[in-house]
Amino acid sequence: MRRVKRALLLATLGLCLMCGVLGCKKRGEKLPPGAAQRQENGAYLDETALFVDGESITYREAMLYLQTARKEYEGAFGSGVWKYELSADETTLSDQILAQTKEKLIQLLTIVAEARRQEVELDSEERSLVSARTEEYMKKADYTSLSCYGIARKTVEKVYTENALAQKLYDLVTLDTTVEFSERRLCKSIYKASC
Repeated sequence: MRRVKRALLLATLGLCLMCGVLGCKKRGEKLPPGAAQRQENGAYLDETALFVDGESITYREAMLYLQTARKEYEGAFGSGVWKYELSADETTLSDQILAQTKEKLIQLLTIVAEARRQEVELDSEERSLVSARTEEYMKKADYTSLSCYGIARKTVEKVYTENALAQKLYDLVTLDTTVEFSERRLCKSIYKASC
């Protein structure tokens, strides 16, 4: 049952990414089969994409993460990058980005849930920073993508708030942590040879 749910989640996130790659219809442009129905029925965007320990993310919020990845990769490698096969098992970059995004969101929700359990909250300065980052994102964001997925300021602010809360808990937990890093030891443990 768990595998079925994971497969369904990946398939749905894949659909979201494909919709993101395809984008919204431009005037006079034909849509691929089935795309019009998906655009007209955007109700799925408000459904829960992930639920971890009492915290959830909707497909609409997940689209913000996928759109960010899309901009980065297409900006560097062009729009055909999604079909590039990374391995012999025909795993594409699109598959890999979906899996990485899912893992990132699971980690985020886990940390946010822990922050709420420990009653960690953003102070007024941190909330102001979230608000400023939200405004900056809304000004720079591609209007077509925002309108296509119905992404409003509230959604962007929620994403920035959750990330700020996760970062705050991480900072609190690691504040008094001493980190020692030995490249030599790491090299020896990995390669079992002198480095």
